[in-house]
Amino acid sequence: MLAALDIRVSAYYRIIMRTTVTLDDDVFEAVNSLAKASGKRLGQVLSEVVRRGLKGDARGFARQGGLPVFRVGADAAVIPASRAVEMLANESK
Repeated sequence: MLAALDIRVSAYYRIIMRTTVTLDDDVFEAVNSLAKASGKRLGQVLSEVVRRGLKGDARGFARQGGLPVFRVGADAAVIPASRAVEMLANESK
């Protein structure tokens, strides 16, 4: 005789499924900071960030002439082109 299938248990399992992932340190620190700042759980923030990335939704900037344009405060310091070149050079190391 077949045992009855409890659908509620199956649905519950899918809702709280846990997965182990390995994150680079910088990604963990960024997502962890977002979680602390927003008061949300780390997994919730990580899911939101991944969803935005998969959709190509990059909040905080638009494109103008094919280049990203970021919104900054009126009191934000200007980054001179020489500093931008230096930052890009250091990024590729």
